Amino acid sequence: MEQWFAFRALNSQTLYGFGTDQQADKFTDHLNQRRKTDVYSAYPLTTDEAIELRVAEQDNAFNLEDELRALTKAQ
Repeated sequence: MEQWFAFRALNSQTLYGFGTDQQADKFTDHLNQRRKTDVYSAYPLTTDEAIELRVAEQDNAFNLEDELRALTKAQ
């Protein structure tokens, strides 16, 4: 099931991605690569939370499938 996720880290701007649990896990792994400890965590948002936060209107919101595809091409 696709839904919105918030990717959070201490003292960092929250990123928002729309996709599946598996895509969110892969993106979190990407954010944490080359770090000694995991800094970013993914948090699933309910529909109500996503609406309240107006996630779809955020500049830092993206489709996880598109983002992961772009990351794969860049490597």
